[in-house]
Amino acid sequence: MNDLVEFFPLFFQGVAMTLQISIAAISFSYIVGTLFGVLTCNHLKIPIISPMIEVITFILRAVPFYVQLLIVYFVLPDLIGYNFDPFLASILALGMCSSGYIARITGGGINSLSLSKGGMNIIFGEMQPMPIYLGVASFYICLSFLLNLCTRYLERRFSYAKT
Repeated sequence: MNDLVEFFPLFFQGVAMTLQISIAAISFSYIVGTLFGVLTCNHLKIPIISPMIEVITFILRAVPFYVQLLIVYFVLPDLIGYNFDPFLASILALGMCSSGYIARITGGGINSLSLSKGGMNIIFGEMQPMPIYLGVASFYICLSFLLNLCTRYLERRFSYAKT
């Protein structure tokens, strides 16, 4: 039991690092992927840029993440003359890997919409999303309440079992 207690600080450092990398990579991939998806949709084809972005997204989706991580950490510094620390390299690699998928999802979503009045309202956010948000929020609150009850029950059950 003492071994577990002495490793808790290290464990929580790992959790904090994982959360930092995840949040930064998700933000980066969402921005880059959405931009790539909008620029490659059928309604906004730019003659030279759109095909280049489609090739980039194809490569990002085809190359495994581990290979992308090795390229960002070992090859890219030789090309640009700047050494990345492991934290930044992991954010860039994970963000670029995910941005290829987000680009396809965003482009496909925009391509599935027609350019009628209703389709343009959805693209520019003029629909009424409040009922959807309220439904999701209600589900989240109910789920959190039930999990809290289960956690309390388990804590009481196991604390009585030890004494």
